[in-house]
Amino acid sequence: MKEFNEDEALEAMRAALEPGKAEKYSDDDLLEVLDLIFDHYEENGDLEPDGDDSDVDDEEEVAATAAYVTRYIKKDKKTKIDPADVAALVRGEYGYELSLI
Repeated sequence: MKEFNEDEALEAMRAALEPGKAEKYSDDDLLEVLDLIFDHYEENGDLEPDGDDSDVDDEEEVAATAAYVTRYIKKDKKTKIDPADVAALVRGEYGYELSLI
């Protein structure tokens, strides 16, 4: 199993966006989303190794994580992240995580 690399995760998130949108966001902007993704995982116990991910529904996990991130993004008046881009960013990060397995 490969080790998580923050830079690779950010690249996967950028690649998941529609053409022309990736340039809108700095690394710091995307790190804000990445932090929220991991906050969601932590709150749901998804960071605890249990050895069995066979019951995980990928689309359900992406949707739940995107909803969590969007909720926080909408509250943050200083964020540059467009809530419409959150699902793609989460899907990109989730795909990156799956590539590590």
